[in-house]
Amino acid sequence: MLNNFPCLCLLPSSIVTSTAFPSHLGLSLRNAYQAASKTEALSHYNHHRCIACGADLSGEPPSEASPWQLGQVFFLTLPKPCTCGYTNEVILVLNNLMRNAGSAIPNAEKAIARAIAENPLPDPFLEERLIAANVALHHGKLEEAAAINQALTLHYPQFFLPFHNLGIIYTLDILAALKRRRFPSIQTTKVV
Repeated sequence: MLNNFPCLCLLPSSIVTSTAFPSHLGLSLRNAYQAASKTEALSHYNHHRCIACGADLSGEPPSEASPWQLGQVFFLTLPKPCTCGYTNEVILVLNNLMRNAGSAIPNAEKAIARAIAENPLPDPFLEERLIAANVALHHGKLEEAAAINQALTLHYPQFFLPFHNLGIIYTLDILAALKRRRFPSIQTTKVV
């Protein structure tokens, strides 16, 4: 069990920060790929390594993906399944691609800078730590996933997702404990 659902203050700081999880392109909106052409966007998608296992698998992005807009930032979040079972999400900012197609929107860097100044962009630390928790969970490291989410609840108490994730992690931990529990076999005697 997860140390009987410990308070973060009782956890060693090494558990909270133990995931060696480098920030890299495509994981958060601020650090998204900024393609200027469809070929470049496909290249970014294909060369985005699995964050859980490091595999570099090529594939076609889903064709039904619809762009999102946050301020003046236009972007796609594309699922990229891996053979390890983890589904990565690759984030592509479309502003440069759209400008090259004749759209009168700011380029990606200016749109992101403006969004940061106006503060509508999610914190990349939050986004990437949530991914780190999902990777830990994917690898069966429930304590590490719980510790990351507990830390996020302290830093972002207004944000619901870390609390939701903790509920899932604790449920998985309880189910695993129940599965491990052995009930004594019923002794039967033969009646003659």
